[in-house]
Order: sequence, then structure tokens, then C-alpha cells
Amino acid sequence: MPIIEVNDDEIEAQLILFDLDGTLVNDEDRYRSLGKTRYELISNHEGEEVAKIWSKYIGIDSDTMQIDMKGPLSKAPRNEDIAIASAAFYQAGDPYVEAREKIKSIYNEADRIENQNYIPQLFKNTERVLTSFKKAGFKIGVATNGQSRITRDLLNKLGILGLIDIIVGADLVNNPKPAPDLIVEACKLVNVAPAQTVYVGDQNIDIMAAQRANVKTIIGVGEEITDKNASFIINSIASICTK
Repeated sequence: MPIIEVNDDEIEAQLILFDLDGTLVNDEDRYRSLGKTRYELISNHEGEEVAKIWSKYIGIDSDTMQIDMKGPLSKAPRNEDIAIASAAFYQAGDPYVEAREKIKSIYNEADRIENQNYIPQLFKNTERVLTSFKKAGFKIGVATNGQSRITRDLLNKLGILGLIDIIVGADLVNNPKPAPDLIVEACKLVNVAPAQTVYVGDQNIDIMAAQRANVKTIIGVGEEITDKNASFIINSIASICTK
């Protein structure tokens, strides 16, 4: 079985699963671009006052376009994101059902624009590390609260889709993180037991999801990790080596 080394400890595993935003991809830059695109579309379709109401609900400063990285835009799964945005449109005067359809249409249009125009950014050394994992014989997957299709498009644009064996987004399971569903489903789809799986993330919900899925270990990435139950706390995935 392949082995990775983290902080001088060795871990045997078959599958390494990654969160996407904040772990592989520069999420703040990505969500700033997405938020700006959505804001402009809402302003064009519904007027700037509606856009300002939406931005307050979703976690954007409408004056500076700064993103609250703890807010719904960056943290809520798609279905929750749409529900929150629909509530903003409802507050602006639309019947809720009509508001929900408008938001779905605008969000889909924003996705199309971002897919055409936005160039995502991998964190430094990410491609090198993933390539080394692949050469060492690990299966590699992404388990994210984002949408599977959008995740696949991003990874393809980044040129690393060929390194990924499985992608599971929140649209493919009943419950997003911190529930274990994403990790359990990914393990099932590649026929690897949770005991032979490592999950790499950057948030406390990643730690919670991995614990609930009974994966072998968790590697926390990022400065906001406060859950001391993470097996390892590291600054980047470049800290993980293959044996």
C-alpha cells in the first residue's frame, strides 16, 4: 500500500481525498470574481437596490466588493446559497417561488460567464504534489460542498483533471459537510474502505466530516483550524510527501 509522510509520521492509504476551495484552489480570489459577476448580473436584471440587498444577505460589501470568507457565498452549498439569495429577492418584493427561479437563472448565467472568463489559481506546488501522489499509486479524489460539474470544469481549466479519479460534490449526496456523506460516497465509488482513506481540508467542517466518515486520518490546512481533533495541522499540501 502506498505511504505518505506528514510531520515525520508515515500513513498507509489507498485514497487521498481533497476539499477544493482553500485547499487546492485559491478560494478568496475565486469567490471575489464570482461575487462580482453575480452582483453585476443581478444589478442589470433587477436593479442595483436589489443587488445591494442580495449582497448583504450573501456576504459581500457592495461598496468594495470584498467577500466575507465566513459568509454564505463562500461557505454555503449551492442549495442553501440559492435559498438565502431567494430570501433576499423576496425581501426586495418578489414572491418567493418567483425569486427562486430568478436566482437559479442568474446563478447559472454567472457560472457560464465565470467558466469562460475566470482563470482559477492553484496554490503553489499543488500540481507537483498531486502528480507525485499519482506516481506513487494513490487514488486521488475531490470531495467538496461545491457542485460536481463546476468542480470538474475548474479542475479541467487548471489542467489537473487527469490526475483526479473521483469528484463528489454536494449535489450527489443527501447532506453536505460536516455530514460524512461526501467522503463515504467517494470511498464507495472507487471501492476503497474509509480506513484506507486520507481527507485533506482547510476548515473545521472538513475535520468533522472526516471523523464521521471514519477515515483513517485528517490533515487540516489553513489558519482557521481550531478543532484539535485533526491528525495533522500543516500550512500547505506541499508538506505531504510520498515514500
